[in-house]
Amino acid sequence: MRLVTPTRLFLLAIPMVAMTGFAGITGAERWPWNRDHRPEGPPVAKVVRLDSQSRFGLTVPGQIKSAQYTMIECEVENISGAGLPTTSGGGGGGRRGGRSETPAGLTIISLVPEGTYVRAGQVLAEIDPSRFEEIARLLRIRVEEANAVEAKAHYDLQAAEIALSEYLDGVRLETLMQLEGQVALAKSQVQQQRDHLDWTNRILPLGYVALSAVRDEAISMLSAELALDRAERSLSDYRSYTEPKLTRQLEVRLEQARATHTFAQRRRELDEERLALAELQIERCTIRAPHDGQLVYGTTRDDTPIRLGLEVYRRMRLFMLPDLERPVVEAQVNQTQIWMVSEGQEALVRVDAKPGLILRGRVAKVSPFVDNEDRMAQLSGIMRYNVRIDLDDRERLLPGLSAEVEILIPAKPNALTIPSEALSVVGNQTICYVVGPNGVERRVVGVLPGSIDRLQVVEGLDEGEQVILGPYDPSSEPVSAPPTDLPQPPSDVVETV
Repeated sequence: MRLVTPTRLFLLAIPMVAMTGFAGITGAERWPWNRDHRPEGPPVAKVVRLDSQSRFGLTVPGQIKSAQYTMIECEVENISGAGLPTTSGGGGGGRRGGRSETPAGLTIISLVPEGTYVRAGQVLAEIDPSRFEEIARLLRIRVEEANAVEAKAHYDLQAAEIALSEYLDGVRLETLMQLEGQVALAKSQVQQQRDHLDWTNRILPLGYVALSAVRDEAISMLSAELALDRAERSLSDYRSYTEPKLTRQLEVRLEQARATHTFAQRRRELDEERLALAELQIERCTIRAPHDGQLVYGTTRDDTPIRLGLEVYRRMRLFMLPDLERPVVEAQVNQTQIWMVSEGQEALVRVDAKPGLILRGRVAKVSPFVDNEDRMAQLSGIMRYNVRIDLDDRERLLPGLSAEVEILIPAKPNALTIPSEALSVVGNQTICYVVGPNGVERRVVGVLPGSIDRLQVVEGLDEGEQVILGPYDPSSEPVSAPPTDLPQPPSDVVETV
């Protein structure tokens, strides 16, 4: 909601709502130059210039928190007897990797008391692992069986590879050589018979051989040619049919052996994965602290407290473990003040549980959004923003402790300062009554918040002028010229840290 001008002026006029006092400034008694109680008129104060290092303290409520919160959930999966995770709701047909978020007979059998300070690796709780131990035992047997099946498949694969190599590099070549030799021998016999027949025909007219001998030689020639034809056909058939058929048969046998080996290997790997999953559940049944911290119990969805014998399920929030060695402070800054806060500003933190302890820190983050979980702010209608303060000092603090945060806001460059009593609001204007040589002058001024009793003046006044403190009615009380023997104020009105 946009504030109208009178409201904004009113807020500036009452810095007590926006600021508490800056460290080291306790009031008018600290500054004898702050007032002049003269019997002839109201008290006055001198306008002074702020030092370049001056800072005002913005004090807001805060709460100690941890920079690192670890939510520890139940990671145990509800797996079936076959080693396959079951699906939530019973659907999916045992889809591998499914997670159940319903109680599955997994009970807490040991538990560290809440509030215990634990070290990294310390056992926080134990879940009954008996069902997973039985599953793991059965799966170890299955893995051994799978190893035996894979070994046999491996030997069969090797035998198939050897058989193929034996045929391609041995039997096939030997058979080809035999058939080619037979063809060569048949060709030689044909040529021999052809030469003998030609010689017989040449000497037949001379009467050295009978005609029947010529006929016998012709018959022998035909027999040799038939033998050559059979040898060539046998060689051609082997190359065209027998060799590809035997080769393909051995290749198919090899592919079958390789597929059987691959299946056996994958079955063994699957059983090993299931065994590893079961052993992982056994390991997850022992819940350990990921880092040092103070143990805080979680609650179930029906607000059932964490206790011995409680049935748990996957992703159930069991514990919260804040890191006590790295505390931060979350401050709540009013919507009218958040514009003054920025990252990097110094801050002082006072913890209510440790009186006298003052911790230094810096503004690490300014939330750009209103804290919607602040119920008091919702009821009052005044929204607040969260500001995170990182502490420079390493102090072991418990999360949840209340604290008072003083954010040191740098003063406006070249700003002047006056007591907040010197400011009045008339209509839509902020004014001061300035005492000059000719009497009291009403002057409109521009101011910014400062401390509980000091304001920053950015326009309307000059350094060294005198302003009247408290309510003032120009018609009721005369004011004389300011004396010249007032104590001189220091150059830096607001103390710096």
